[in-house]
Amino acid sequence: MTDRLEPRSGEGREPPAEFEADTVDQAVAAAARSLGVAPEALEVEVLTRGSTGLFGIGGRKARILARVAAEAALHPAGTPAETAAGAAEAPGDLGGRVAGLCREILGRGGFEAEVAVTPDGSDLRVEISGPDVGLLIGRGGQTLDALEYLLNRLAGRGAETSARIRLDAGGYRERRARSLEALARRTAEKALRLRRPVSLPPMPPRERRIVHLALRDHREVRTWSSGEEPRRKVVVGPGRDRRPRHRRGDS
Repeated sequence: MTDRLEPRSGEGREPPAEFEADTVDQAVAAAARSLGVAPEALEVEVLTRGSTGLFGIGGRKARILARVAAEAALHPAGTPAETAAGAAEAPGDLGGRVAGLCREILGRGGFEAEVAVTPDGSDLRVEISGPDVGLLIGRGGQTLDALEYLLNRLAGRGAETSARIRLDAGGYRERRARSLEALARRTAEKALRLRRPVSLPPMPPRERRIVHLALRDHREVRTWSSGEEPRRKVVVGPGRDRRPRHRRGDS
């Protein structure tokens, strides 16, 4: 794909057509589908680059002029149906939009941080790094959870995708998971030593699930959740015979 339109040479080529989308990449993909070629076979001139605006409000569309490059027009590769299928919206488009949203939110909040987005199966993993990650994590990860929820809502608005955004900052999620697993094992030992149930501090559903799963295969203890949100907690007790084993999805 060339980023500048070549002058018309009187060879009967079609004039460039204008396309618009949320991002330049999406506009190029739309042009490729419309013209029945791969994106690499286009001559493109960017008129305006898209912007999301604050939280996706007041944004501006990306606009391009595009036409089939002279060489591609003389030597087409594949049928229009084949090339159009190959020019479907790239998986990276959603990742780019998510990264842009995250950077905008952080910038508006005055945070100094870097954002990296990588595929994680059918989901997207967003990793934030930088000197302000401690502030972004918040007490017990509450600020991080709130930002993850906001990103999922904003990125999913008007998008035909079921991908879930999983947000982390400075490796906090992994460290917290390992810490909770160790806490679960210590609590199991305590419950067996005291021969009575032991309650853990209140936790959000995500963290309760980690504790349940850490002890799911323990032969001598059982786990269950007790109380109401936001004070709901995991209880670890000796034996398997008095309560049913933790079921998947129970928190």
